[in-house]
Amino acid sequence: GGSSGSEICDDGIDNDGDGYVDCDDYNCDGTIGSADPACSGGTTGGSGSEECSNCIDDDGDGYIDCNDFDCDGDPACPFEICDDGIDNDGDSYIDCDDFGCSDDPACSSGGGGGGPCDNSSLGDLFFSEYGEGSSNNKYLEIYNNSSETIDLCGYAYPNATNGANSEGTYDYWNEFDSGASIAPGDVYVLCHGSSDNLIQQHCDQNHTYLSNGDDGFCLVYGSENSFQTLDCIGDWSATDPGDGWTVAGVANGTKDHTLVRKPNVTSGNEGNWSLSAGTNTDDSEWIVYNQNTWDYVGSHVINDGGPVFGCTDESAYNYNSFATVDDGTCSYPSSVSISDIQGYANASPYDGLPVISTGQVTGITDIGFYMQDGEGPWSGIWVFTQGATFNYGDFGLLTENSLVQVEGQVIEYNDLTEIEATNVSIISIDNTPLNPAIISTGDFNESYEGVLVQFNNAFCTALPNQYGEWEVNDGSGIITIDDKLSPYEPTLNQSYTVTGVGDYSYGIYKVQSKSVEEVFQGDYPLANAGNDQNVDFGDTVTLDGSNSSFNDGIIISYQWTQTGGANVNIIDAENAVASFTAPTEFSSLSFSLQVVNNLGNSSIDFVNVIVGQLGIYDIQYTADAGSESECYPTMFDGQSVIVNGIVTAVRSFSSYPNFFIQDPTVDQWAGLYVYVSEMDALNVGDEVSLEAEVSESYNVTELTNLSSYTVLSSGNTLPATPVSTGDIGIDCNETGEMYEGMLVSFSNAVVQSIDSYDNLYVDDGSGLSKVGDYFFNFDNGFWPDLNVGDTIDNVQGVVHYYFDEYVIYPSTLTDFEITQTEGFCADYGCGVFDEENSCQCNEDCISCGNCCSDYEDVCIDGGDGGSDVCSDSILLGDLNVDEIVNVLDVITVVNYVIGTLEDLSFDELCAADNNNDGIVNVLDIVAIVNTILDN
Repeated sequence: GGSSGSEICDDGIDNDGDGYVDCDDYNCDGTIGSADPACSGGTTGGSGSEECSNCIDDDGDGYIDCNDFDCDGDPACPFEICDDGIDNDGDSYIDCDDFGCSDDPACSSGGGGGGPCDNSSLGDLFFSEYGEGSSNNKYLEIYNNSSETIDLCGYAYPNATNGANSEGTYDYWNEFDSGASIAPGDVYVLCHGSSDNLIQQHCDQNHTYLSNGDDGFCLVYGSENSFQTLDCIGDWSATDPGDGWTVAGVANGTKDHTLVRKPNVTSGNEGNWSLSAGTNTDDSEWIVYNQNTWDYVGSHVINDGGPVFGCTDESAYNYNSFATVDDGTCSYPSSVSISDIQGYANASPYDGLPVISTGQVTGITDIGFYMQDGEGPWSGIWVFTQGATFNYGDFGLLTENSLVQVEGQVIEYNDLTEIEATNVSIISIDNTPLNPAIISTGDFNESYEGVLVQFNNAFCTALPNQYGEWEVNDGSGIITIDDKLSPYEPTLNQSYTVTGVGDYSYGIYKVQSKSVEEVFQGDYPLANAGNDQNVDFGDTVTLDGSNSSFNDGIIISYQWTQTGGANVNIIDAENAVASFTAPTEFSSLSFSLQVVNNLGNSSIDFVNVIVGQLGIYDIQYTADAGSESECYPTMFDGQSVIVNGIVTAVRSFSSYPNFFIQDPTVDQWAGLYVYVSEMDALNVGDEVSLEAEVSESYNVTELTNLSSYTVLSSGNTLPATPVSTGDIGIDCNETGEMYEGMLVSFSNAVVQSIDSYDNLYVDDGSGLSKVGDYFFNFDNGFWPDLNVGDTIDNVQGVVHYYFDEYVIYPSTLTDFEITQTEGFCADYGCGVFDEENSCQCNEDCISCGNCCSDYEDVCIDGGDGGSDVCSDSILLGDLNVDEIVNVLDVITVVNYVIGTLEDLSFDELCAADNNNDGIVNVLDIVAIVNTILDN
């Protein structure tokens, strides 16, 4: 078959990955180069021909009427006049923004720019680097391989997420910041706003939603509806790629890796990602580096024959495979002890440097291991091994107690000092196990990070949470036990000997247990501090330890000690039964009871006392804005509570039906977000009692770890609290915070801007506020299709704080009130015509869909679009408006009824509905036939 460019024009495949197949590709129809013989100088437009004025995609290529290439030159599609300010050919592009004007003298820079970008032109840009690092360490780098500065107006980087919603199309359109440009030979870096400083120092623009490995990004030039693809990382296939795409033979190369474009690549892949990714290191355009390799971000090297300076020694840690001239910057790992790496401090003095260190393995996981070069404080460290090369020698797999040499880079990963290994060599195996450092639970600190430790006679004070974390206390303080090395199901209040390796993650010290042994020694007593209690303010509270026991002797002493909460005065603290007076404000108190038997052995137990009951207001209210990185954090983070409230919004369409509750008795600080795992969705209006844990997560005060709930009543109504947009605002502020989690409403808000995720930024004159669709149920209608300048008469939704911005979440279309203007497209619901969605219309609002008052009738009220009044001038049965009712009209109605013809215009529906019942069906066909026979 014929071919033109990289597109084969008669094989039914999109060979060049630009979204156009065979003769529908510009490369095949003479637009670029000569027309391919298979296409006779023009596109075929799918499997049939396109009629150019019937509002139907006749040939099934996704393009309708004059937007179909087959209609070029058709009388129904006039040419574009390139200097009159009018969209003459009706394709939504005016004058020099129309591709038809690319060669017109009025458009010296060519057409198809997609907007008012006078200084923008198509240049040689491509992705030069991609980082999918740990946490938020993600970025995209774009290189300008031209001799001119390129204005990024007219360029975009749209993406599809976890497989495109529609095959071959983007899900989100992402534009560059206004005024952005790239100098010749320079790069432009898009990075996450919370990425590491090593990335941030090179970052030109922040973008929150970068790839997690399975999101395809493309660099394009043009507009949302018509663009040229320059380069892609990943693709826009509707098939989910899983964790990521294979690159250079590396499975999931786009996940947990850094990709750097080879210096011999001088242009983008034009959408042919599979060719660019390659199958091995030789045919791929990319070099795949380990995760968190940021040595190359901020610049790019093209091998144009000139010298490239850098470290050329392959044995050096910072070897630059692109370099042709050594610049003396080579660095080499130094041999250091683990204690030197740890630095006797929270942060390592070797952070970012290459090292070689030796130690004995004390615990192994699937992504790394712990090792020590001695016993006691500062002797241990975590080694991350994904991507490392192992030299097993004659010893086979790595085992505990192996002596190993590790080469790699020291990093502080979320404040945990670790070695990110590049090479691991086993020196010996089956070495004598190291002795754990025997310490008290309250004595664990930074010095035991990575060190084998042991706690004796430590009582379980909290059972495992959803992450397998539980707590023990030997009377000196609480320590978290985790299951990274070995899971365990403890018994509450049981005493254990716990041996494990010290660790740090998510802001807390913990121990990864290796062995957990129950302590049942005949010489020890068993302390019993009684059950947890809930009491009222000012109550006299009894602490009863009289059920403590010792089978082989007597208990000779009792000691009650307060371990948490507002200080109280314990009466008879050295007796089995003690008491105190409860505070007059909500408090969470904890106490320990230690008993000693006649042998001198002791046992300890704990009890918690909750004074009063926290309401939503108590949990939410604070006048303290917190640190610079916080936003009015709750004072009760981690507190277990029982809270009542009325459900105001539910993500009922999700398998994780998170919801909001609100206290109807107060009008500020009255709402809470509830984060849940899989459960049956609650209903708006349910009054519920929840037993859960308070959490401050990403600066949102919420309830999590829901252990039980009770629906007290249903069908309750809660009016939205009227506010102004300025009351909520965007950034962290006190008035916005007092409405967090509450159902609010505001009126007469004008749309100021709309971002690429359809978030609406609106202002009623008091300041900006944001409206988003995270809680919007698309099963019951489409998100309003608004334009900048449109007015929202009224909108209600719950207030949330998401990625450092307040946002209002409406739930359904009925949460919006928007004025619609007869004679124009509806202010919402209408937009670009979509034949799959009869609740949208074309720009002229005259055909191809339901418009204006029809929208409300069809999309909201479930009607048939009959809210418009049929004109008296319409002749019943005359669908083709030839003033004759004949068999041609019957054929049209039959095709519509059986589904061959999907849409009729409003006037055609009026003509077809002969019995005026609002439905076009076989009865109307009979009526038209009878009209013909009567004639």
